[in-house]
Amino acid sequence: MSNDIELKLRKERVNHANLTSSQYLYMKIFNELPKRDIEDVNLSDLMRIIEETLTAREEKVIRLRFGFGCGKNPRSAIGKEFGGVSERRIKQIEDKALRKLRLPTNAEPIKFLFMSYAELYGQIAELERHAQEQISALNDEIIKLCIENHSLKSKLACSDIGNKEICETDTEEVIEFLDLSERALNCLNKAGIQTIKELVNCYNKHNLMNIRNLGKKTFLEIESRLNEFELLIEKTE
Repeated sequence: MSNDIELKLRKERVNHANLTSSQYLYMKIFNELPKRDIEDVNLSDLMRIIEETLTAREEKVIRLRFGFGCGKNPRSAIGKEFGGVSERRIKQIEDKALRKLRLPTNAEPIKFLFMSYAELYGQIAELERHAQEQISALNDEIIKLCIENHSLKSKLACSDIGNKEICETDTEEVIEFLDLSERALNCLNKAGIQTIKELVNCYNKHNLMNIRNLGKKTFLEIESRLNEFELLIEKTE
């Protein structure tokens, strides 16, 4: 990869000496020149990434090689700093350090530091859009849970018929909702019963059996349909 970078530099007629330390390091990591130089405020962040990623020896080689805090140094001079280590060995340490910095967990934050303001605004807009989608999906899920919770409470309320605590939601339906026979509907309509609530709350078996033309068979039909909705008719007078 090092030869490819050098070839790219020659092709673009870029002189190492004209690059800042951070630009030179960026170019070696990503095989391209940054769109802008890193600002002073971000330089400390770059050095922090380097310090947290590399060993002490690798960090020192990178600092001396790319000129952080000093001028750029050839590998021969860096070797002398380490007590006469060969240029080849210094290159090995340098290459290993660069490989670590190219890992996605390190490369992404480094690239972020060099982004132009337009790119940063684009990233922020994309993050905001993604966050809004997540919030919208979460709201939909909350609404779904609320509906399910309300339905569960309604069913629980409808099961407590002992004191005629009838659920308002289902029993407000007109009696046609029960899908009764025409004979049963006619009997209930003539008696003035319009809703399921009226049927369950105001009538017991005795009252219903006294409705004209409403015999036992019709009563059993009505009782059966109410039972399907977990609603009961009082047996006593």
